[in-house]
Amino acid sequence: MFVMLQEANTRTWSTKDLTLSFGWQGAEGSEQQDIHDLNRVLVEAIEAALAGTMYESLIRELYFGQYDTVIMCMECGEGRRRNEQ
Repeated sequence: MFVMLQEANTRTWSTKDLTLSFGWQGAEGSEQQDIHDLNRVLVEAIEAALAGTMYESLIRELYFGQYDTVIMCMECGEGRRRNEQ
């Protein structure tokens, strides 16, 4: 049976299994982590899990891209464009 958090009798939930799944050991699990760290670890784990399947390129297709950085001189109007991935 699925129990919603609001309906549970428990006031706290352990994140130990979650932090261990990120490869964080010991103190890393209790230190404040940046959302970018979480995202990187999560995306890498999903990519590893999808390796060798028909969905192997899913993360790359959904989340990877490129953008152009343009720097313009306000005086002469000349600019420089750099493509980034």
